[in-house]
Amino acid sequence: MRQANGLHSWTGRISIIGSTAAHALAQGERRNLRPRLSGGASCASSLTVARTEEEFRQAEHLVLSAYAGLGYDTQFLVSQHGDRRTDPSRLTILSSLDCQPAGTFTVFLDGPHGVQADLAYPEAIDAIRSTGQSIVELGQFATLPFDNFQSSQIVISALHNGVYLLCASLKQKRTTIVFEVNPHHVKYWRSLGWRVVGPPRRCDRVNAPGVLMVVDFADYTQTLLQCWPLHARHQEMAGRAWQRVIRYSMLWEDVDGVLARIRGHAPTHAGDMPRDLSGEPLRSPPFPAIPAAGPTRPVQSG
Repeated sequence: MRQANGLHSWTGRISIIGSTAAHALAQGERRNLRPRLSGGASCASSLTVARTEEEFRQAEHLVLSAYAGLGYDTQFLVSQHGDRRTDPSRLTILSSLDCQPAGTFTVFLDGPHGVQADLAYPEAIDAIRSTGQSIVELGQFATLPFDNFQSSQIVISALHNGVYLLCASLKQKRTTIVFEVNPHHVKYWRSLGWRVVGPPRRCDRVNAPGVLMVVDFADYTQTLLQCWPLHARHQEMAGRAWQRVIRYSMLWEDVDGVLARIRGHAPTHAGDMPRDLSGEPLRSPPFPAIPAAGPTRPVQSG
């Protein structure tokens, strides 16, 4: 069974945006070391891996609140209590806004017992395995029900940053991310490059319909490279959904240093470019080829 390598043993906090982000990194990890608020944000966001009972309780509360609003059954959360701290194939990420828990997702790595999507979409999951791709399943994606639209987008962006950092830290060159989403949220995820691979089916965990969506991590990374390095510049070249994600993401200059620390490596020197999964420097490719614009409302899915 594969484990989440560096991130599985990560005990620190990853600053995404905010005036504290510059101080969270060593001098050699940043070319433009300066306090900065991304995209005009008025608050700071960060990520951490849930390890303590309190952190798991906070993540569970976020999922319960989000799922209750969708009419989902949440009894499955009780049955997973015994596994959440000891199962090496699962990892729960918490996003905080000004140090308060505000969003979460859990990742399930493929292993002898498979992934959760095997229950409703066994043929689709087996088809991915047959190509030699590693499978990472995204689940229990939830945020607080913010009244402030900017706050919700900051948290959503931090969670997207977490998905990228986690998959990149696995050092797997061929990875497919799978996600069972609410049918009403398909349009949003499609606007970010995900594709539907099966018809709506009932998800027994939440007793509600779901749709299996997937994205090849190499394609996901390539899309990010077309807009993330430029951050606030030329965002009109990206679709609206990606504009929202990138506007409140960590600075591109920080990515290589953060990944190095997650993987347990020494920080790179200031002249280094961020690296791809093969270790080659990442450079932004020419525009466009960004997915079409789509709805940008925050989403919570199983």
